Amino acid sequence: MNILFGAICLITLCLRSVELYADDSTRTIPSVIWDDISTAFSTVGYAGNRLVSVQEYNVIHLGIATGLVAASTLGDESLRSDIQNSSLRTGTMDKAMEIANQYGDLAAPALLTVGLYGGGLLFDDEYIRTTGRMLGEALIIGGTLTTLGKYVIGRARPYLNEGHGSFSPFHWGDERWSFPSGHSTIAFTVSGVLSARIQRWWATAGLYGLAASTGFARMYKDKHWLSDVVLGAIVGSFATYTVVDAENERHSTQKIQHSGVWRIMPIQTGLAITYIF
Repeated sequence: MNILFGAICLITLCLRSVELYADDSTRTIPSVIWDDISTAFSTVGYAGNRLVSVQEYNVIHLGIATGLVAASTLGDESLRSDIQNSSLRTGTMDKAMEIANQYGDLAAPALLTVGLYGGGLLFDDEYIRTTGRMLGEALIIGGTLTTLGKYVIGRARPYLNEGHGSFSPFHWGDERWSFPSGHSTIAFTVSGVLSARIQRWWATAGLYGLAASTGFARMYKDKHWLSDVVLGAIVGSFATYTVVDAENERHSTQKIQHSGVWRIMPIQTGLAITYIF
């Protein structure tokens, strides 16, 4: 199933007619990989700078996100009851939800990331390779934020029947890692990056439809509340658009050079963290 998913997405992306970036055929594969690793670390630093930046648009976005999550908590209990007691819970629906759930599993995006990046290297296709790198960057950013949120917040999963207001901060254990939804983060990250790279309305509609179905599947399986899914989607969208913005700026200037930017770069002896004033 995961292999089929990866193959379908890869073929879909390859079918997109794009103007490829100019390749430098004189570079060796190790140098290309090293440059991409350095670029990925730079993007992660770019994301960190965006998180701590106190700018008007950040404040507005944070307010909107907070409002959406807060509003969704009002439907946590009632929606859970409706889904769990729905007459639509049939064997066919169970199978459909299992497929949707796999879209947010880490195995499929990891396979897709490696497939796109490796395929780009193999066929000397910079657009495909860059897409794989961007997907990896976004998954790292979204996954880090989601894991930290789960650990710090420690919200009980619905199936524990403790209610949506049960929290055990700094708890290490899956049963209290409900908020936010990791599957939703992954699904919206994958859909967001592929949508941005394919740039076709039908691809965007299909990809985000899959992401939404993953969020519903997590509630269907009684693993998440509505607000968990909403925040997961927000985190995935943040990771996506941060990576896309970084790449667009990098493509236009060949480097990310802002004042006050944290940069994390790999070096032979480990990692170097620098701050550009």
